[in-house]
Amino acid sequence: MAADGFPLPARAPAVLTSGCEIILAADPPGEINWLAGCRPGLAAYLDGRAWPDDLTRHVLPAIRRAKPLLAALPRQWGHGDWHPSNLSWTSADHDAVASVFDFGLANRTFAVHDLATALERATVSWLDLTDPSVSAPDATGPGQATPGGPGAGRAEADLDAIDALLDGYESVRPLSPAEAVALPEVFPVVHVEYALSEIEYFAEVVSSAANADLAYDGYLLGHAAWFDTPDGAAVLDHLRRRTPAA
Repeated sequence: MAADGFPLPARAPAVLTSGCEIILAADPPGEINWLAGCRPGLAAYLDGRAWPDDLTRHVLPAIRRAKPLLAALPRQWGHGDWHPSNLSWTSADHDAVASVFDFGLANRTFAVHDLATALERATVSWLDLTDPSVSAPDATGPGQATPGGPGAGRAEADLDAIDALLDGYESVRPLSPAEAVALPEVFPVVHVEYALSEIEYFAEVVSSAANADLAYDGYLLGHAAWFDTPDGAAVLDHLRRRTPAA
């Protein structure tokens, strides 16, 4: 609501930035190629990966579902990194939010893109995907890799937290019917542009090939792939059931 009407155009791509241009592009792989042409560190990393094939499996189908729904909504600026550690609270019991800070990922996106970011940051146990002690369901068949790589664990979503966050949000700013329909389709790909910028950060700025691989396999691909597992599909079904019938 505070950002409504803020007129500045979207930020140019840079290391550790977020956005939604790839989701909105007529040709998402072409948009990634254009982005890589602007970001040599990202280009050098992607040259060593079969990224068009990798994105075709999980990322591009989700983008195709999200794009028309997102494109029909009004654009506006969003925080871009909305989660509890970027809020200050009135007490140790987290009674109320006192202020919002860390606008380093802010960009001109959509209100529902920012809301999906909040859900992505705060309601799924993503770190469990790389913890082999957290057993994953056999969703891919014997001997098949689960999202996140060999020995990956199981991430689960906190549906009560999702409902609490959305109920609180809508008590102040109710979602339009179009936003409510778009939210579950945007959720699986809301991380895509930030993940690519994080890959560039680890590959070029930090020079950590292992962390760049983790950002690519575990974050860019792994988060999108998780929504094709029973746990991820259950989250999307839950969000769709919240949408009032037309």
